Amino acid sequence: MRSYDAIIAGGGLIGGAIALELARNDLRVALFDAREPGREASWASAGILSPAPENPWMISMVPIGKASLAMYPEFIAEVQDLSGIATGYRGKGTVEALFSPHAREELNTIVALHRGLGLKAEAISAKEARELEPALSEDVEAAVLSSARSFGRQPAAGKRVD
Repeated sequence: MRSYDAIIAGGGLIGGAIALELARNDLRVALFDAREPGREASWASAGILSPAPENPWMISMVPIGKASLAMYPEFIAEVQDLSGIATGYRGKGTVEALFSPHAREELNTIVALHRGLGLKAEAISAKEARELEPALSEDVEAAVLSSARSFGRQPAAGKRVD
């Protein structure tokens, strides 16, 4: 019978990172996933890493999000070195697509909020957004390019804000 110091349920980014850290500290770790590892929440979010708040209740989390994002490139390099596998990490930013008839007003609010929180953000046109992310719908009215980072094999098409 096998014994483990830790058993982790969920083989996505978080479960894998926890398992890696525990194993590096000489613990015996078992990692289980009901489906294919990395194909649930990690895949659904397309690997978007963003300290930008999605609602007012998340504003207090911005400092920890910024600190985490700053540490991420080193973590990715370490994972790639250990595994010999490219992660697909792209540090180009995140496109937040706006679809509502009031997109221009929303755009100014989002950019001002992000900048007020010390995040990089710029307004871009629908055309520029589709050039950065060809999978975006033709219905996009405007977009924000933020300092968030993306990784993964599937494109991050941004979130729909109506």
